[in-house]
Amino acid sequence: MSGVKHDDGKPRFSLVPWMALRETVHVLMFGAEKYAPDNWRLVDDGLSRYLDGALRHITAYLAGDTYDEDSGLPHLAHAACCILFALHFDRSEHGETEALRVADAMSKARAWKTAAIGAVTTPKPREGSPCATGSLPHHLYVNGACVACGVKP
Repeated sequence: MSGVKHDDGKPRFSLVPWMALRETVHVLMFGAEKYAPDNWRLVDDGLSRYLDGALRHITAYLAGDTYDEDSGLPHLAHAACCILFALHFDRSEHGETEALRVADAMSKARAWKTAAIGAVTTPKPREGSPCATGSLPHHLYVNGACVACGVKP
């Protein structure tokens, strides 16, 4: 007998290159010690500034400088850290949480699809009921089925 695990379409964290992530965590620890834990979240114009920082570390690496002079850690780990910060700011632009951005996008999609193909119903999000594809935080029902995975309410 074998067990069943419904994890198709869910994030596969086993694909993450853990050694590279570990190097990036060392950069985070260096920054927390030098500035303060999570200080990066308070930086004005974070998206632009962390993209600039990532490019500085990448160009230093391309110029043959493997390690950051200040921290002694790899420039590429610093660049990865900056990219993670930039991605955070990109996804939460103007202080909005990703959940609010998704809710707004779903509201716009609902209005468009209602006009285009009929009624759209989205149940209140329930904990533990994310869309099986992982592409939506919760099912988005159009004409009785989730548009991403086909599940019916």
